Amino acid sequence: MLPLFSIVVPTRNRADTLRYTLQTCLEQDYDDYEIVVCDNSDNDATAKLVGEIAQVRIKYVKPPEALAMSANWELGVRSAQGRYVTVLGDDDGLCPYALREAAALIARYGDIDALRWGRCIYTWPSLRVARWANRLWGVNLVKSVERVDMHERLKLAAKIEVMPDALPMIYCSFVNRRMLEQLRELTGQVFGHRIPDIYSAYAIGFLARNCLDLAVPLSVAGISHNSNGMAQLYDPDAKEIVEDFTKLNSRAGLAFHPEVPQEDTIWTPIHDAYLSARDRLFRNDPEFDLDLRAILLQHRNSIPSNPEERRHRLIEAVRASIAHDAELLAWFDALPPRGDVDWAELTPTSFGLHGTSLSLDTSRINVANILDVVRLVGALVGDDGHPFHYPAAVPDPAAQEPPAVVEPPVPSIAPPPSASHRSWLRRLWPSR
Repeated sequence: MLPLFSIVVPTRNRADTLRYTLQTCLEQDYDDYEIVVCDNSDNDATAKLVGEIAQVRIKYVKPPEALAMSANWELGVRSAQGRYVTVLGDDDGLCPYALREAAALIARYGDIDALRWGRCIYTWPSLRVARWANRLWGVNLVKSVERVDMHERLKLAAKIEVMPDALPMIYCSFVNRRMLEQLRELTGQVFGHRIPDIYSAYAIGFLARNCLDLAVPLSVAGISHNSNGMAQLYDPDAKEIVEDFTKLNSRAGLAFHPEVPQEDTIWTPIHDAYLSARDRLFRNDPEFDLDLRAILLQHRNSIPSNPEERRHRLIEAVRASIAHDAELLAWFDALPPRGDVDWAELTPTSFGLHGTSLSLDTSRINVANILDVVRLVGALVGDDGHPFHYPAAVPDPAAQEPPAVVEPPVPSIAPPPSASHRSWLRRLWPSR
């Protein structure tokens, strides 16, 4: 019998953090699941780790050669057999109650397209930017669930009013296999972009109409010394990570969309992934047209003031992307000058409870890795080994029919765009 859940863990040369990630997957009080480790490594450390753990529920997959990140994710998802699939990064963690809660919600509310949750973020002690190391933030303590038509969220995303992880991004969602098969049928693949998690938010968000949205986190996103995005924007000593990521994507022909700035700002991957999803799925649907002025403003506002050479290069890259539109270029050039801008801070400026969200300096308590963190999150949200009670839950399905599932229109499928490659520190979405 096929499992209800598949946890896909793509990895490359990161057995040190993967060890703890896999432990979080194994410390579940629920049995109907598999773990798919898709090992894209150049060494045998991951194979040895999986052999050492020796758990029958772990399926080990090894491509014949090193793949681009999106291709490794594709292989992992294709190898999964569960009815609902999520992807977990190799320095992320699954909360101890995650599968129990997901199974209970699916049993109660029926055959949903996706279950999306709000992740919290953890920076490992090994982070080379010491002032950001060993921090936990964004732990939502409210237990609420609602049924959501993700088309409405996608419209907000097009206006840059919500971030990609407000959609059913596969990093923070259990996605019905039906959605993945439909996406593959329409576009030829699940991950049509070199930043597969952000792309999945928009692609699955377009297809998934009947979703549950959960406030309490089921996973913790980790940012470690291994993270590609950290290396790209914050860690000049991690050139090998950037070069490896770039080389594999270049070999696969993965590049910038031609309509986006051909240099990295923090917003380039969001802009890029949205246009790639649009080209493949909803190019002819004006209600999902990207608000160019809104995204250009975010590009401009995220460009750091120093060094001057970098600021100038990034500004010119944004200008070049709209040079064909004289009116838009004039609007951009007329924006008032910004004051000093630094790269966005990774961690909160203060700790404690902010509304319903808790942030902690975990360097002051006995926390050393992602396994410690997910155990801590379980305690913080009041996990007692029983299904959570949701006082603000959606009405019982016996009393209210779910929204009709509308088949998406046949998309206008465009070939993958070609331009030069880049990686990014995804503040909320560290690459694997």
